[in-house]
Amino acid sequence: MVSFEPHLIIVDRHPYGVNGELGKALSQVRRTNPGCKVVFGLRDVLDSPEAAAREWQALGSLGHLREDFDEIWIYGDPNIHDPLATGEIPLALADRVRYTGYLSAGRPYAANSSTMEPSFLLTMAGADRTVWR
Repeated sequence: MVSFEPHLIIVDRHPYGVNGELGKALSQVRRTNPGCKVVFGLRDVLDSPEAAAREWQALGSLGHLREDFDEIWIYGDPNIHDPLATGEIPLALADRVRYTGYLSAGRPYAANSSTMEPSFLLTMAGADRTVWR
């Protein structure tokens, strides 16, 4: 028998899969491997607050999401765009949110500060808007 005991699972964009196919798997991980950290990953610009609210409502109780996920990782910088402040992520989940910053080859890392030049253009595949600064 093959055993799989991950230390970390990151679920991207759809917490339970596009068709809910991850729900049982996440429950099983919690039962069989309680030390595994389970993370829900999201890009920083989700959608209009109204459209995002509909997606959160379609998930049902946020209590289930809080039970199934230890953290919510936002791929971005809250100094540039904060989906908690815009209402794209419910404030009831604020204690789970962690910002990862942006991934970029050659970009220097500086904790808790933006290393971006004063002017930049950011766009992401799948995003419905472009952020100008």
